[in-house]
Amino acid sequence: MVSEVLEAVSSLVVAGDRGVMATAIDGPEAGRMVLLDSSGRPATDGREPPAIVVSTVPSVLEAGVPLTLMAEGVSWFVEPVLPAPKLIVLGAIAAADALVPMAASAGFAVHVIDTREWLAEERRFPAATSVRCGNPIDMLREVDIDSATSVVSFLHEARLEDPVLVASLQSLARYVGSMGSGRSSAAKRERLEAAGVEPSLVARLHAPIGLRIGSRTPQEMAVAVLAEVVAVGRGHS
Repeated sequence: MVSEVLEAVSSLVVAGDRGVMATAIDGPEAGRMVLLDSSGRPATDGREPPAIVVSTVPSVLEAGVPLTLMAEGVSWFVEPVLPAPKLIVLGAIAAADALVPMAASAGFAVHVIDTREWLAEERRFPAATSVRCGNPIDMLREVDIDSATSVVSFLHEARLEDPVLVASLQSLARYVGSMGSGRSSAAKRERLEAAGVEPSLVARLHAPIGLRIGSRTPQEMAVAVLAEVVAVGRGHS
């Protein structure tokens, strides 16, 4: 039974879907595991857990953190089962070489996008989930952006980056960051507002990108960027 549940969890995550694992942690059925899909329906054979456990599915998925509760005299541990968070890296510069494997090892599904074929090569980024070459805004649309997605832009040209920033800020992405100096970042914000992006959305832009750690090398920049992505994802921005 455990192997069946774990196989169902793997299938759920690979498909990019979400669910909840409910495990009885005491009583006569201690150790019983039930996987529920995002609507609260059992994704495996067997009896459903008590209704109060099923009712927690929406809140557990929204919060993204587990909880323990009592139901019919039994303690249940209810935890979210979520696909890997996505990190979209636009611009295959030297900092991306360091950021991609670092982010992948931290549990992100990393998608790299660049306009240049000689840079957008899979062999450069073996840890990436995908490497795409083409117009950044077109490539961005191929990667489904959800509330667990972070967008990092290392693009230099406004004509390529501005449409990407507009689309990302108006999406569900939890983090949007752009590389540049303080002056160029201020100019980006002005262009975004001129393009009709609401000021409240423009305020979501992290630019200059990364935590202020005095980074100088591409590797140090990657550390600063990933640290900020994680901080925002954990609600510590």
